[in-house]
Amino acid sequence: RDDIPAGAVTEVDARRLGGGCPVPVGPLADRPRTAIPASEQVCRVMAGETLVALARVQGGMIRPVRVLNETPCHGVDDVDHP
Repeated sequence: RDDIPAGAVTEVDARRLGGGCPVPVGPLADRPRTAIPASEQVCRVMAGETLVALARVQGGMIRPVRVLNETPCHGVDDVDHP
């Protein structure tokens, strides 16, 4: 994963990206972001420690390319559950 640049978004923007919706790029007071590449290069989009999506920046928007659902699974549906 270290060869793909990563950037951070807020939880609100993470939910939008998780639903496949683009979110604006930029240093907005109510939407702090860090290290989102300002090009069409694929990057990892993180909300805290959670990988939300692989995305590209196009036309001033972070556009999800692949959305990831890293929902923890514990219990009877967990494949490692005895």
